[in-house]
Amino acid sequence: MSKAHGMSKIALAVLAITLPFPASASEDITIARGWRLIDEVETGTCRADIIGNGLFYRISAVGFRSGEPVRYRLTNDAAQEIDGRIPGVEYRLSAGADGTFRQFYIPFIPNRTGGRVTISLTSISCNIQLGFDWRRRSV
Repeated sequence: MSKAHGMSKIALAVLAITLPFPASASEDITIARGWRLIDEVETGTCRADIIGNGLFYRISAVGFRSGEPVRYRLTNDAAQEIDGRIPGVEYRLSAGADGTFRQFYIPFIPNRTGGRVTISLTSISCNIQLGFDWRRRSV
């Protein structure tokens, strides 16, 4: 398999599992199902957290201006390095009308058993970094 072909497979795998879900997803549902707090950061008027159940993780933030452009960057260090860099995904999204951001992520990379996920959310009003370690669970 060529390096370019391998890179595209990794990129597709990462993109497929980080597509945004509607911001209306209820936090109460995830907490009621036993999801736990993984990481939490507060800077000024901005706050972000990650909750998860070991398979799925919800990344959310508050404190953005209504509809403000947000740069969302996610890297998973378990991904194979390409040209000495860990591949990641980056989206340019907009905060919700209420100044919130919410996204779900499934940290799965074929032939890897775990790694470290790092996330940054950057906008005019917020600059937040957070992350978590993950391990593939046996089923």
